[in-house]
Amino acid sequence: MGRTPAGAPNELARAIVDAIERERERSGVSTPALIRRTGISANYYYKRTRLEAPFNVNDLQTIADALGISPRVFLEPAVDAYERMRDAEGIRAPTEVLAERASKALALWSARHPGRDVQVAVTAAVDARTTRITPRQWARFLDGDAGTLTDDQIAAIATFFDVTPDYFRRAELGRVEDDLDAQIDIQLALVDTGALGLAARQLGAGDPSELRAIASAIRTAAIGREEQP
Repeated sequence: MGRTPAGAPNELARAIVDAIERERERSGVSTPALIRRTGISANYYYKRTRLEAPFNVNDLQTIADALGISPRVFLEPAVDAYERMRDAEGIRAPTEVLAERASKALALWSARHPGRDVQVAVTAAVDARTTRITPRQWARFLDGDAGTLTDDQIAAIATFFDVTPDYFRRAELGRVEDDLDAQIDIQLALVDTGALGLAARQLGAGDPSELRAIASAIRTAAIGREEQP
């Protein structure tokens, strides 16, 4: 892991911001109302929630007092998230890999549920199983950063998208996850050609590489038809 420049928010500081936002939302307090309660300037507060600078310990106590909770509520989940991230270094999916998998899962869900808001749906699904995810956590997940999500939150998101938690966790896909990824690829190819109604799983439980070859062939055939005069 690279060293964070002095003064810039590090991974723990980022996790603390997520914990603050989560507890603020859980308490039903708007950001402007929280700022008024704390006496912190709006510019100071927003600069830190935008991760341009970190909150200090005094800030945490002030914000906790304003919400009527203990600073422990911010620190413990933030430390847990940080430790999980450090433990997963070297085996977790790189940012670009996770972002691609999240993008594919979201694209397929959206194709199957046209007109529905995926963020609203996934937030409700996660909230029914474990701690609610914040908009910031969701945005980071889509950008390929799952470091601030709990194991239960990742599991709930995976269940929502009909994949395993390791599909969103690990760099190397296991046999089950590789098959799921290939199935998603072939179904997205059917989406691209307007043939999603064809159940991709009925094309055969073949080897993932074979399914991806079929997906590629579907897309190639579609491109060929579009290029015909």
